[in-house]
Amino acid sequence: DGQVEDWNFEYSPTGRSITVIDASDALAALAAMELDSFTATASQLPGARINAVLDRSEVAFTSNRNIDNGVSTLQGDTVNSGTNVLQYLQLVAKSDYGTLFAGRDGRITFKDRHSNAGLTAVDFNDTGTGIPFQSIEITYGADLLYNRVSITRAGGTEQVKDDATSQAAYRIRSLSQSGLLLSSDALAEDLAQFLASTLAQPQLRITSLTVELAALTQAQQDQILALDITSPVDVTFTPNNVGEPTLLEAENGDNLTTEDGVDLESEAADLPAAISRNCVVEGISHSITAGGTSHVVTLHLGDALFTSLFILDDAEFGVLDDDVLAF
Repeated sequence: DGQVEDWNFEYSPTGRSITVIDASDALAALAAMELDSFTATASQLPGARINAVLDRSEVAFTSNRNIDNGVSTLQGDTVNSGTNVLQYLQLVAKSDYGTLFAGRDGRITFKDRHSNAGLTAVDFNDTGTGIPFQSIEITYGADLLYNRVSITRAGGTEQVKDDATSQAAYRIRSLSQSGLLLSSDALAEDLAQFLASTLAQPQLRITSLTVELAALTQAQQDQILALDITSPVDVTFTPNNVGEPTLLEAENGDNLTTEDGVDLESEAADLPAAISRNCVVEGISHSITAGGTSHVVTLHLGDALFTSLFILDDAEFGVLDDDVLAF
């Protein structure tokens, strides 16, 4: 859902007429607005701050919203006249390490960093038990590797956290964020520590996958079309169906060996080495042919481990001495 900004018409002597529609969403509406000067209430949660801004008379975005409460308490700050509404709301979301976006239903939406806790992820895999996909993109590298993180709140003291092990292996790679609206330096320190811990090593990331809706069941199509920004998805992929051979076992569970004691490997019993990742949706693209004969959906993905809660006894989110407690 959105709104039409422009109707553009093209005519030709042959009588062929084309109409091009330029449309926008709720983010574009907020990007065109400016705030009058005001002082924000101290000790607000991000959701209350966002709602207060949307309620202001110069914004008048009084409905069509879906706003989480947020987690980190904000300071009371003075907002100057002429401040862009969207940029200020994005700063509020960034201060909470949450996400502000226009939802698939057209509503301005804020999801805090704990919003996915307890949600069931949509399962994509190539094993036949989940939703199949056409193609997938995977990267492994240091494009999101940071081992020195500096966080400074507005009017506060810079909080710096280092990961010495990562710095020894990859040299110093810095991430700096300033002007955040956090209510205390302690909250800024918590954020710096969390980011320094979760971003200190190279990550194997599934960055996108594509699916052809026509090849799916109605139930699977409904699952995909219900996805939005920040929706959790689980992805399992076996590259080229290649894996390590498994050992044949005797009835008593012992590995079968030759007379010389060498393990017998069964090439026919190869088990592919699958890549599995817990992800969140960061972007959605649709490519639809005329007549609807093909509808390809591309999901742009991020790693859920960066924003997840620590879950006891969970194989992915509860690994002692490895996973980081969410803040």
